[in-house]
Amino acid sequence: MRRKATVVALIAVVAVSLILVWLLRPEKMSAGELRGHLHSLTQDEHTDDLSFIQEQAGELARQLSLRTEKQEEFAEELTDWYVVSRDVDVLLVYNTGGFGGSAMSIDPEWPSILQGIQEYLSENCGDSSTIVEHRRAEYTAIGFIKSVNDIRTEYSSEAPLLAAKLSFINKYNPEVKIIVTGRSFGAVFANEVMRLLPQNDTFYSIQAGRYPRYNPSFNSDDRTLLIEDNGEQPDSWSQGNLWAIMQANLAHPPSSSPSEEGSLQILSWYLIVPGHVYTWELPGLRTDICVFLDTAFAGRQE
Repeated sequence: MRRKATVVALIAVVAVSLILVWLLRPEKMSAGELRGHLHSLTQDEHTDDLSFIQEQAGELARQLSLRTEKQEEFAEELTDWYVVSRDVDVLLVYNTGGFGGSAMSIDPEWPSILQGIQEYLSENCGDSSTIVEHRRAEYTAIGFIKSVNDIRTEYSSEAPLLAAKLSFINKYNPEVKIIVTGRSFGAVFANEVMRLLPQNDTFYSIQAGRYPRYNPSFNSDDRTLLIEDNGEQPDSWSQGNLWAIMQANLAHPPSSSPSEEGSLQILSWYLIVPGHVYTWELPGLRTDICVFLDTAFAGRQE
């Protein structure tokens, strides 16, 4: 009885989170506003000067009105990303699913996608690549609550931060291509980031398992791949089939590890979400991604 109560409580948390996204949303930063911030930064041909990059990264952080401690963190991470981007052809951005607090090191699924992309780019497109990790929330109860609010506002405060970092890298290293990736709520976040980025052949996105509430705002073009299932079975989450999710969990207690059927993480617990699983080992999913990469990066191999 206690286990069922726990399941119902966790499902209620998810349900309330989804209801919140229907509430009024604050005004979002526009792509034009973000461009204004970037244009105000000094353009310099000597981009090998790390102190110059650090100075400009700090100036961007100040323009985004971040708190002092967040300004330092933002500028330091942005400088690190810029440095690693100088040595590769493609920068892959990892952005976790769920409510944003989990790290890539403990994600059992999506890192395999990024590693598969790296291998494919190297072997078939002749492109070197590296992965950077964007953490959009803290792995705490407070971080979870903040993430729920971010979902409600369609990441109006978080998406501009990542978009600003990627635009900065593009400004000072225009040769590197960037792929923003994400699954579940991470896919929603990736879509909002793409909305703010320039519509050119620098920026691409791979998004999997988005909740259907967000489909009307999906940026549909040839630079974004939207994956609605893994090629093996329907994704109950991307279909919005909450009844199937509830049925799957009533007979099973929340687990501290993800289900092979598919799952959604809430703090340290996983709910079963049938079909909501995305790994490179799934042949249909892998084929979709490879076709997208072939199209996006065709002709780049010398």
